[in-house]
Amino acid sequence: MLAKLAEGGIRRTGGKLPLDDLVDAVLAHRDYNLALQPLPGGKRDSQNISGGASSRDDSSRHERQILARLAAAAGQGNSKGSKGGGKNSKGSKGGGKGKNKSSFLPKGLSEMANATAQDEKGNPICFAFNLNGCDLAQPGGTCPKGRHVCVLRGCRKPHSATASHKR
Repeated sequence: MLAKLAEGGIRRTGGKLPLDDLVDAVLAHRDYNLALQPLPGGKRDSQNISGGASSRDDSSRHERQILARLAAAAGQGNSKGSKGGGKNSKGSKGGGKGKNKSSFLPKGLSEMANATAQDEKGNPICFAFNLNGCDLAQPGGTCPKGRHVCVLRGCRKPHSATASHKR
C-alpha cells in the first residue's frame, strides 16, 4: 500500500520524513483495517483469551492468517492489473501440505522422482553438489549450502544424484 501511495517518488522536504504522512494514510485505509479483523466463526480458547498457556502454533497460525489477508487486500485494491495466483490458484504447481514440493528444487533435480530439498532430519541438502559438484566440502560432509549427500529419498549416500542415478 505504501508503494502504491508513493508512486510519484519519495523526496525529503524540510525536516519531515517522506513516508510519515503515507503511513498514517495506510493505517487509516479500510483494506488495512479489514485485514486486522478476526476471522468469522473462529473458535476461541478461554486460555488464549486470558493470556494463559498460549501455544506457539496458535500464534504463528494467526500471524500467517493476518499476512494472507494483508496480501489478499493488497491484491484486491483498486488496481485493474491484479495478478493473484496464490497457493490455491488454478494452475499453480507444487505446493500444499504433504505433497512433493519439487518446485523448490533447481531444474535438474526437480525432474527426478523422490528428490527432496532436505534430509529426514530437516537438514538442507546442497544442490550444487548434486548437480555439478561443490568444492566447499567432501562427499558426505556439510558446506554452508547443505549436506553433500544424494537428494533422492531413500538413498542419501555421499554421491551426486545426477552422476549416480539415471533420470
